[in-house]
Amino acid sequence: MNQSISEQLQPIFNARSMAVIGASSAPFKWGAQTVHRLIHFGFRGTVYPINPTKKEIQNLKAYPSVLDVKEDIDLAVITVPAALVPRSMKECVKKGSGEPSSPTEIWETPDSHRL
Repeated sequence: MNQSISEQLQPIFNARSMAVIGASSAPFKWGAQTVHRLIHFGFRGTVYPINPTKKEIQNLKAYPSVLDVKEDIDLAVITVPAALVPRSMKECVKKGSGEPSSPTEIWETPDSHRL
């Protein structure tokens, strides 16, 4: 645990694969925008869209859960409603996904009043 902050952040800044939990085909949703930006704005790793009801999102194979992805996942971006974040985080921990992050931890979401 004697790593510098820079060393601790390396898995985030040098991720080789990312799961987008809550990926969507609806262009106005966070999940769709996150997948789009990763594909079109320079992420060189593998993107795994996670959505339990879709087989494909933005021409990428979609997975029902991070647990269904056979490959390692270095970073997970969670874009589901706040009430679903705990389950998503548990799945990431079970999978061994590096560092899960969630916009719902930073910004209030429309359904956050239900927590």
